[in-house]
Amino acid sequence: MCALFEPGAKGWQVVDVASFSGWYDVLTNEFDKSSVGYKLLQYIQSIAQRIKDVRVVLPASAVLSQFIPFIPSNDQKHIMDLLELELMQSAPETSIPSYRATFYPLRSLRGAGALMLAVLNRKTAEQNLRELFAGVGVLDCEFVVRHVAAHAAFMYSYPERASETAIDRKSTRLNSSHA
Repeated sequence: MCALFEPGAKGWQVVDVASFSGWYDVLTNEFDKSSVGYKLLQYIQSIAQRIKDVRVVLPASAVLSQFIPFIPSNDQKHIMDLLELELMQSAPETSIPSYRATFYPLRSLRGAGALMLAVLNRKTAEQNLRELFAGVGVLDCEFVVRHVAAHAAFMYSYPERASETAIDRKSTRLNSSHA
């Protein structure tokens, strides 16, 4: 799903929404004209003049996230050792250099000790999407943690509550007057 926001009198307003059914493999930048990737590219080209910057939520296939004990940033080796162990269990076909890591310190939960959320984005996916947007002149492409992005886009995201979503997923376009 893609959404175009523009500043309005009351803050950011949704001015255009497009959704695509099917699968787009962000780990490859090759796609044919029947693919979701091609439809996405066409949509981006149609609104390219209105895009200033892009926020991307990568699919689960390109992201590994894990809660790990909070470790001060000056102990990089310990952090990388923990992440390497997680990768060996979750994605043994990859290694740490294949990812870009971001860490989010969290408060302790019920006295269990401080935690942090480690989010590892596949570099290949990020690069492929940056190239896709750069091809239409958009150079500011930021990747957002998917754990919170869905909450910002929908009030409810469960299929049985589709009628209660903030944005109707059945519609391919949404006029700002309906936002």
